[in-house]
Amino acid sequence: MATYPPDIEGYVQQKLASGQFGSREELATEAIRVYRELEAQQLQLKLDVQAGIDEADRGLCEPLDIEAIKAELIVELDRRGKSN
Repeated sequence: MATYPPDIEGYVQQKLASGQFGSREELATEAIRVYRELEAQQLQLKLDVQAGIDEADRGLCEPLDIEAIKAELIVELDRRGKSN
């Protein structure tokens, strides 16, 4: 059985007591799965950022039109019924 620092052990005990996980192994397996997903998302984000940088370096980007972005956001918020 793995030994965790007190703050992690407390979290493990809390999750086990809640019934959300049936065992320490189940919790650890889920934690590793989530960590693996986060790593994949981080890698994709890095690739996307680099692609954007590469496009900008080749002059393929246009300056942002902040007013147009605000207008689109207002329309979207109105559509969702979340405007003031």
